[in-house]
Amino acid sequence: MSIRRFVAGAAVVLLGLAAAAPAQELTLSVGAGGFFPSYESYRQIYGSGLAVAGDLWFKLKGPFGFAAGYSRLSDKGTAVPMDGGEETYPLEFRRTSIPLIVFWQFDAGAVAVRLG
Repeated sequence: MSIRRFVAGAAVVLLGLAAAAPAQELTLSVGAGGFFPSYESYRQIYGSGLAVAGDLWFKLKGPFGFAAGYSRLSDKGTAVPMDGGEETYPLEFRRTSIPLIVFWQFDAGAVAVRLG
């Protein structure tokens, strides 16, 4: 079984369980931003990139909840030989993560703290 198939199946099961449970809160967060690497070699090859992310949080009645998310960082670049050759090599860097979280939440005044 491939890891992608396992993660996709786990996400579907988690979302199905969370959707069937009586949710007290439902939170959706979406974000995007730039990736500006500090490592010079990486910066010379790829430059800066785009990062996108999203999370869905189901807080159940009581202190527990479920969360599922998605984030992706993608860059394209070109490598050239160090010996002065004329060749170029297209490169692509892609990182995708799909976190699945069970969390415990407690309120500390106006702030809610989630541990999971």
